[in-house]
Amino acid sequence: MSGICFKMPPLTKVDAFQDWASYLDYLYNLYMDDFIYNNVYFRGVPVKTFTNLEYNGKQQTFNHITTEGSRDRLYNYLRCERYKWIKAMIEEKACENCEDLAIWPEVRRKKHNILIWCRKTNFVVVLEKRKTDYYLITAYCVTYPNKERDLRMSYNRHRIKNQSRLP
Repeated sequence: MSGICFKMPPLTKVDAFQDWASYLDYLYNLYMDDFIYNNVYFRGVPVKTFTNLEYNGKQQTFNHITTEGSRDRLYNYLRCERYKWIKAMIEEKACENCEDLAIWPEVRRKKHNILIWCRKTNFVVVLEKRKTDYYLITAYCVTYPNKERDLRMSYNRHRIKNQSRLP
């Protein structure tokens, strides 16, 4: 991780809970409250989630924002701790007028995505643009220098059109 951002909600640490299962239940209840029972908007457009249930009885999007891996996904404590950052970054409330927040469109595998990257904390939220709304695809910590380089290059390619680049 690059740094600490005091504008972001506090981390939700596992040690504050009795066990891993109660920690995940707490995070899942937050997720349900944020994205299922209430609405989240990105620049006035609704953000939806994939609600089909997976092997652990939790919704697909929840699994993608709290786990990592290709086939056998494993819970990642860095992602879990930062769960509350996702909504804050999507709604841009905590990050309003923040120079460390980079937001840009990117086409990946014929899908039109929006990347929201907090450069200070090296945390990324990925939304997919649909006809009338967005879908939350994933959120993750940038832990490898080559991934950070790829994000910077992608953002700079987008910003070059506007004559503005990241340092």
